[in-house]
Amino acid sequence: MTTTGLVIAYGGLLTLATAIIYSGAYASLKPTSKPAKSSTSPGDEEESDSDDERESEVIDSAMALAYPIIGSVMLLTLYLALKYIGPEIFNLFLSAVFGFTGVGSVYATSTALAKALVSDSHPKTPRYNIILKKGSQDLVSCKFSVTSLTLIPVSFIPAIAYFTLRGRDPLLAAMSTVVLSISFAFNALKQLKLDSFRTGTYLLAGLFFYDVWWVFGTDVMVSVATKADLPIKLLWPKRLYVTSSKDFVMLGLGDVVIPGLFIALALRYDQAKFLKALSTPPSKTERTRFSAPYFKASIVSYVLGLVLTMSVMHFTKHPQPALLYLSPACVLSFVLVAIARGELVQAWKWQEEDWGTGTKIEIEIEHEGDIPAVSTSLPGGMGGKTVCPTMNDSGPLHANGAASVDGTSRSD
Repeated sequence: MTTTGLVIAYGGLLTLATAIIYSGAYASLKPTSKPAKSSTSPGDEEESDSDDERESEVIDSAMALAYPIIGSVMLLTLYLALKYIGPEIFNLFLSAVFGFTGVGSVYATSTALAKALVSDSHPKTPRYNIILKKGSQDLVSCKFSVTSLTLIPVSFIPAIAYFTLRGRDPLLAAMSTVVLSISFAFNALKQLKLDSFRTGTYLLAGLFFYDVWWVFGTDVMVSVATKADLPIKLLWPKRLYVTSSKDFVMLGLGDVVIPGLFIALALRYDQAKFLKALSTPPSKTERTRFSAPYFKASIVSYVLGLVLTMSVMHFTKHPQPALLYLSPACVLSFVLVAIARGELVQAWKWQEEDWGTGTKIEIEIEHEGDIPAVSTSLPGGMGGKTVCPTMNDSGPLHANGAASVDGTSRSD
């Protein structure tokens, strides 16, 4: 194995991890406006939305603090299972589990990729609805599209290849492992969302100590990583001709997803600041490009942290806890950018729902003679009272009441 081959392998692994985080971060962004009304029926719209959209899981501070404990319990369970059950039975059972769940994960990822590749100008793919009736009662209703019919069978291929090629063809087995791992990581970044930078810092700090302890303090982490043949790692070949599983460099999926959650949060914060500054929300067809200083800084810091991890591992010839380098790099990038922009306190206190798109603004109208005063309650505790003349067809508006509207708020 040449040094050039190893450098290329590390470069490929670095590119793959960065691409997953980049795409997953953008997939986690909120839509900037509600979809325009169309001639499709409500059922079609519902089916269209449900094809690849699921409700996000929010990680709060309490959950972030519990992650190192949960991770330690899971790691010890895997270690004991490998020790007392044996790698063969252990890997056979969990391969079936991951292969089964991988079908849905690959389908969700490929659906998101298909939507990203198809331009808005392209006509929508035909959708069909098969209904099984008994008299006037609907017994079964199945909605599907041409895209679904194409992607569902394709999504089985990586899982079948992973399950059947393990131990037979190292290269094809590694490729199927990588495809499943990419889909797991992408969907995690899309569906799991940190609610604040405070939560993200707690998570990275807790898992910093978790990673250091289980790598340097015991052999548990290294033992599980080398014996468990599961699609929870990224692989890249070190040489052109692969003959065994030892011919790959490896990066654990946690070293992609955990920093990736923080980086995705940085991008959503950049988006929230951009939308908050707009006087009107962008239309669905409008391209909403915005500067992303927090995102750019955090993803650059991730690349530098991973390069440092690989360099130390190469020269010391010892496995390294990647979060030892990645956690400080991501948090430090956030702090430095926030200080440079004079936003450290604001960014630290910010929570995602504070500036969410489609924020509900409560408007309360109170009487002050013939001129009502409009009192608004805006996100983040911002609010105020404005006296303004409001007219209807018959003259001044004489009515008490309250109204609520959905839209993007602005606070100067």
